[in-house]
Amino acid sequence: MAGRIPLVREHQPGPQPYRSGPRRPLTSGRPATATIPPACGGGCAGKFPGGRGTEPLPAPEPTDRYPEGVAEGAAEQPEFTEREWQFEGDAARVRRWLADAGGHLVGTASEEEIVDTYFETPNWGLTRSGFTCRVRASCGRIVATLKSFGRREGDALVRRELEQPLPEPLPPWEWPPGPARSALAASVPLHALRPIFVLRTRRLSYRLIGGGTPVAILSLDRCAVEAPDGGLRGSFERVELEALPGAEEAAAELARLVAEECGLWPASGSKFVSAVQLVGLEPPALG
Repeated sequence: MAGRIPLVREHQPGPQPYRSGPRRPLTSGRPATATIPPACGGGCAGKFPGGRGTEPLPAPEPTDRYPEGVAEGAAEQPEFTEREWQFEGDAARVRRWLADAGGHLVGTASEEEIVDTYFETPNWGLTRSGFTCRVRASCGRIVATLKSFGRREGDALVRRELEQPLPEPLPPWEWPPGPARSALAASVPLHALRPIFVLRTRRLSYRLIGGGTPVAILSLDRCAVEAPDGGLRGSFERVELEALPGAEEAAAELARLVAEECGLWPASGSKFVSAVQLVGLEPPALG
């Protein structure tokens, strides 16, 4: 259906290996059980196949985050559109700019730790279909999300998301019936999925004000990337600005303002792409 999370155009079964060249590919078959890293004081512990948990990141300096990766007002809808701007640059400079901006522009702030476990098939079935699959643990809430790679509109990235709450961190083949499981099962065999990396994010988010009303959430993210076996593979920082529903034009103006004032530049790729590269995998080229 047009405008929804894209499903597989044509799923081709068979053991096609990851195109990893000299890099280490994932093993085939169903991996052994492993513990998902806890978030928010360990209240989100669970089991996934294919790796083991690690200790939480040490507390970093505050960084901006947006609430639970979902635009305000969209949490009650299982499928919605996200419009955001991703930047790279000096996060400390952004924090100083926010501190100087005052209450007319910057509203409330909050901090959280997020643990995202991403899944794929050995033949990159989801990536070839144009979306990603993750399970997010944050502050006691567990959510399965399918997210399209989206399209560019100027400097903004516009993506469709499909969400489903989970009772605990579960691999896709153990998800209860729901919209995300149905869409995923229509695309790839659920038991072919396995974890490919874990993304730990320490996020501090600020609500940005325009014309006296909230229009966007600005996030400064510190991200650590772990392989399924729990080994740290690298880290990176991102500055993200996500438009709140109905405030896309005002959010675009704020994105330009923040980038100009803080010397930011567009991110070289999505977090998924950056993390895949850090764990040494090579996905197929995206359309």
